[in-house]
Amino acid sequence: MVRIAVLSACILASGATSIRYERDTNLMDDCPAVGNLGCPAGMKQSSLWAVSHLQPCSDGATNVFVEDPESEALMHACGPESKGALPNSCGDVRLRGLAVDEASGYAYVATSWSISRSRLATTTNGSSGSDISGSGGGGAVDPTDNLEPLVSGFVTVRLKGFNLGHSRADVVSLTVKGVECRTVVYTNSTDLACIVGDLAPLSSPLTGSCVGVATLSGGSFAGAVPLEVALSRKHAGYQKPLVYAVSVEDHGFQPTAIALHPPSTVAVSSSSSAPTSVYQSTVSATATTTTTTTTTGRLYWFNRGSMAIESCRPDGSDLFRHGRLGRCSGLALDSAGATLYASDADAGAVVALVVGGDSSDFDGDSGGAWAASAAKLSAGEGGGGAVTLASGLASPWGLALDEPNGLLFVAESGRGNLLRLEGATAAAAAGLAAAAAAAAAAAIAQAATVAAGVETAATVTAAALPLARPLLSVSSFVQLTGIAVLPPLPTSSSSSSSSSSAAAAVPYGLDLSPRLVWAEASNHDVRAATLHGTRAAPLPSVPRPGSSAAAGSTGGQPLLWPRAVAAGRRSGRVYVAEYLGRVWSLAPPPGSPWHAASAAAESSSSSSSAAAAAHLVVDASGVAPAGAGSGAVGGQQGGHGVTAAASVRVFLAATARDAASQADKKRPSAVLRLVA
Repeated sequence: MVRIAVLSACILASGATSIRYERDTNLMDDCPAVGNLGCPAGMKQSSLWAVSHLQPCSDGATNVFVEDPESEALMHACGPESKGALPNSCGDVRLRGLAVDEASGYAYVATSWSISRSRLATTTNGSSGSDISGSGGGGAVDPTDNLEPLVSGFVTVRLKGFNLGHSRADVVSLTVKGVECRTVVYTNSTDLACIVGDLAPLSSPLTGSCVGVATLSGGSFAGAVPLEVALSRKHAGYQKPLVYAVSVEDHGFQPTAIALHPPSTVAVSSSSSAPTSVYQSTVSATATTTTTTTTTGRLYWFNRGSMAIESCRPDGSDLFRHGRLGRCSGLALDSAGATLYASDADAGAVVALVVGGDSSDFDGDSGGAWAASAAKLSAGEGGGGAVTLASGLASPWGLALDEPNGLLFVAESGRGNLLRLEGATAAAAAGLAAAAAAAAAAAIAQAATVAAGVETAATVTAAALPLARPLLSVSSFVQLTGIAVLPPLPTSSSSSSSSSSAAAAVPYGLDLSPRLVWAEASNHDVRAATLHGTRAAPLPSVPRPGSSAAAGSTGGQPLLWPRAVAAGRRSGRVYVAEYLGRVWSLAPPPGSPWHAASAAAESSSSSSSAAAAAHLVVDASGVAPAGAGSGAVGGQQGGHGVTAAASVRVFLAATARDAASQADKKRPSAVLRLVA
């Protein structure tokens, strides 16, 4: 069985990073040095329209922006005769997904080329951010320097050879251009693979001389030798690792939607005196003793490059690929971290799939999921471990789970509808259980008929679909993107189950607080409503042109093109990721219990510690060009100067002010259509 495990700290501490590799310089060329990345994503220019500078449409025509699905360039059109694409810049950062863990003080974002994290406790122009405790939130942070890449590449470098370890534990080091592998995949002593977590090793050509393997049983050796040499040395009793072939499996790394199972502390009661293993931690338990252990958590995302669901630990280690899916822009995860809900734009469906739980479910002998990763995660296609909850949808986008009430909310971007799937969690549990039982029965039937030479096909009975109830609709100019559900206000901050208790005390049928929030990209807005779609209204804390929120801590910068939304489970704040590279923290919607609690906390705090209605957590939008509010503006192709995002931001801010001053305007001055 394939085994997957990340190099542990104890192995690294034993000297893996200082291993002296033997080389046969007579048989190998020098390995090309790591190059200057310049553009981490391998910047491409538009493959559809010619690159040009931005010229605002004349005669009141609507400026239409479209994302090039191949190069991710921003394309602009005023009509069939006037169209072009803004030049991409190395400094452009496009945000596509967002997950927040206020307990640890971090936000996690999916950019065009990385999974990155940022600290939540930020200040802008002297104003305080959210009052968030946690290891990540200690002190003020500059929003313009608040993105730390965790995974910037998901590339498999496969080695073929001999003496590559008797087991996974025997392999103490595997390097590519001197960079330790984030994850080592051990198949057998002739097949070893390295999953690279960053792009640096691939910034220059990769040759056989660039790899190094060290084992406990045979020692270390760097580079590859010809197959004939490897065979002769193997037959002569050579014990060191021998590599004769190195290949790269690179589908690209373009993460979109992201979901988080945060690290947590679990209480464990035991009457045994033996050590008890719980997830990644081992605790010594004695009779009638209650101990606690901390789970490491898990980050999940959809990679548009490999068309697969992938994951890692919150520190970027232990990379794992779960299985393929259609284009996905929305993920939601249950509290146990075991069931992942995903939108599939290609199939027009929402599916639920089993992903496991904490990181211990992916280490060691659990690598069978990797071996089956070519199986598509869709109901009826075998190996899915997935069940369809809704079908016939038009470009389903964001997902939000209200687990205590069993509800799943869907932003159907193609038709402009917000949907509520009632009984979604129960249908997912029943469907996944039925799929697992059918798979087990099929395996038994297959084993019983192999000897007779009879081929059988397992049939999975689809579970009853949850009720899909439309809540509200938006105009055709508006693209629905991210969606989130604010948790109920905890009844006690010391109780880990307070959210569930509060939700149970107020059934969603009677819950009239605005806890549902969603983003409308072309409207540059975030709105809130009840779980029934009533009392829908714009979120007042959104910084708009001329608003008090924009004039305060944000330096007059309005929200533009929101793409992803996340809910703070400790503060009730709304976190919004803009497509053009910024993350906002916004005050809870009025009428929600969180808003009253926030107002009470603000009134009892000094002005220096009170949370701002809106403040920037991340600002990676680039430097705005001087005087770019009129005429032609655009990024510098291939350079590190003005970004395309900054050019568009200046233009959008100007058109937003113009639209705000013309209340009788019948159509928007600019619209954007993003691709899943």
